[in-house]
Amino acid sequence: MGTATSKSKARKKSTNSAPLVVHIHLFKNAGTSIDLALEKHFGRKWVNLDSGQPAGRVTGRDMAELLKKKPKLQAISSHQVRPPVDKAVGRPIRYVAAIRHPIARVKSIYDFDRKRGPVTPMGKVADKLDFPDYVAYLLAENNQNICNFQVRSFSTLRSAKTTKLDTIPLVRHLDAARAFAAQDNVSIGHVDDFDRTSKDIERLIKDAHPKFSFVVAHVNRTSSPSVSLDERLCRLRDELGDKLYTQLEQRNWADLELLAALEDKRG
Repeated sequence: MGTATSKSKARKKSTNSAPLVVHIHLFKNAGTSIDLALEKHFGRKWVNLDSGQPAGRVTGRDMAELLKKKPKLQAISSHQVRPPVDKAVGRPIRYVAAIRHPIARVKSIYDFDRKRGPVTPMGKVADKLDFPDYVAYLLAENNQNICNFQVRSFSTLRSAKTTKLDTIPLVRHLDAARAFAAQDNVSIGHVDDFDRTSKDIERLIKDAHPKFSFVVAHVNRTSSPSVSLDERLCRLRDELGDKLYTQLEQRNWADLELLAALEDKRG
């Protein structure tokens, strides 16, 4: 009897201490494809966790509370989680995510919202305006969803309770995001090289979950895979015009530097 109880406790301890996969699901960054791969492997041991509020945030404490209720969870995806959550969760973390060219991302958001309809504030803007006017309007509003959004999402400087993102120079967020992406427990792939991204994510997760296999499924794609990124960017420059395209580039300088740093790391 004592032996059976000891084995049960050992299994529970092993489950509770196993590395947790955390997917930082950035909107229009192939996140649904990553979610499907996690769900296919982990099944009920994977969950999607968001606050229910459009501008809400999922913290490490939120994850820790969920894990108390569902200790067998092995993977959590969230649009609203931002690093770091390691200390609060109390388990080793394997972070996975994807990044993309910021201008291609803005176009993808616009196309998706046009198709989905005016169900969000940005969707209502997309529903009324063509793409150049949409970009001009959001830039005038300093909408952070299209301005260095990815660097701010991967920055680890937000953890201090009294610190707001905008009070910290963007260059420090860029440095923090670079440092986060360079960690051994982090895999941030490129949306436009998704086959390699899936292999890199699989390699990271296999280290903790040896049977994991990333089954690729392209979902919610708004651009043709037969058109290269360079060609799409040329078309977007023609559509926006040089002046507006350059403005959008300048307002995403940190995202572009982070993207370049990750491409150098991937080789």
